[in-house]
Amino acid sequence: STGTRADVGTNGNDNSNIGQTVTGSWANCTTDSMKQQQQKQRRLASTKSRSVPVQVPDHKDQLQSTTVSCHDVQYRIHSSSFHGDEEIIIGVLSGAGGSGPSRRMSVRDTWADPNADYTFSDHNFDNRDGKDTDGKERNGKNKIKDGRIKVFFLVAGPWEQIRDEYDKYGDLIWINEEEIYQGEDSVLTYKTQSFIRIVYNVVLELELRQLKYIFKTDDDSYVHVNNLYTELIENENEYSPITLEVEANGADGGNDADGGSPKEVLQQKKERDFWGWCQLKKFAPKRDASVKWPVSYELYPEPMYPRYCQGAGFALSRRFIECAAGLGSSSSSYSSSSSSSQQHNGRYDNALDGDISPIANLRFMPFEDVSMGMIAERCNVTPIMVERRRWINLYRTQSTEEKNRVKEGLPKIDKSKLTRPVMMNRIVQHRIYDEWDMMEHHKIVVDPARYNKENKVEWYSPRP
Repeated sequence: STGTRADVGTNGNDNSNIGQTVTGSWANCTTDSMKQQQQKQRRLASTKSRSVPVQVPDHKDQLQSTTVSCHDVQYRIHSSSFHGDEEIIIGVLSGAGGSGPSRRMSVRDTWADPNADYTFSDHNFDNRDGKDTDGKERNGKNKIKDGRIKVFFLVAGPWEQIRDEYDKYGDLIWINEEEIYQGEDSVLTYKTQSFIRIVYNVVLELELRQLKYIFKTDDDSYVHVNNLYTELIENENEYSPITLEVEANGADGGNDADGGSPKEVLQQKKERDFWGWCQLKKFAPKRDASVKWPVSYELYPEPMYPRYCQGAGFALSRRFIECAAGLGSSSSSYSSSSSSSQQHNGRYDNALDGDISPIANLRFMPFEDVSMGMIAERCNVTPIMVERRRWINLYRTQSTEEKNRVKEGLPKIDKSKLTRPVMMNRIVQHRIYDEWDMMEHHKIVVDPARYNKENKVEWYSPRP
């Protein structure tokens, strides 16, 4: 398809199937729209004296490709790193340069370390009624060590910059794209959605029958892998519909909701196809270029975003993966019962080379969390908020100062204001300050009794 149809807008996007929807979830990309996006990225790269993706040297791991928003993404992965027992695959977004390498080592040395020995039984992870468990001893065995969880880092940038690390550790998924994080030119969507399509391809190629979820997070997050496994896998069959009470919207209007006193009741279903810290209602895009996370009318003309989950940590079920990276809502794993699905199902007139997956055809959206919300809406998947707000903690200190700094895009709070790490009843702690802070969180997870006894750090205690 060439994007020459009459219903292709001036920005090269296909608007033929968006109908009267208030979100952009049903707008398709075209090859023309991606050419415009790539030209824009090249102009930005040239102003920063950086090169666009170039011819990649040969390697024993063949250069492969997948499609994201009509754009061909080249990648490399160690397929030999999979062994077939994985039930959860974690993808960690990380930068090729800057603080990226040190953050990856910090993660490898802490929560992603397969040799970490936990000295406790994981019985302090609470049930949905808010009480402690019945005292039965959970399996405290490291779920990475026993092969149930596999961790990969998602990086872009020049191949030669990460080749040695790629060969040494075997835990990188590399895509041949520029490491750009500025607004509408961000590479984050390519990283996240390439990860989903790559895992989907590996599942088919290697017949990974045990895989149930992928989990996306960032390299400044501490993930309690055993609690994650407990909640997604061990408690999977214990769920029944529950009533969830959380604040309906965040302090900044959505892009980094922080929660608060209960305000809205939502009936949750058992299925966790898209699970994390998720918005409970739709929000309008920010158009003011002076604020954080703005988006132009040209790129996103619709009045509302779909509901989505925060990028600090969210899980996608195998069912959702099959829809997003495979045959879309026509997949046998999904029904098309909703009116929106009936209205839009099969409208992939500009599908590139017959690839009808939602990820391949969705109009480009640089905000990876919003983009995943758009994919979810296409797949008739409802974002599910974690049953307890504390499970995914978006801020390191929960202070008003920190939240305001994040909202305004300012530097971190001073290190002297860090509060004592808390990982009891947590799955993800986002915005870990640095490598030292990551290790402190790991110590309290591995052996909380010892940490409480031997800790000499004078943590900040805010005044009551």
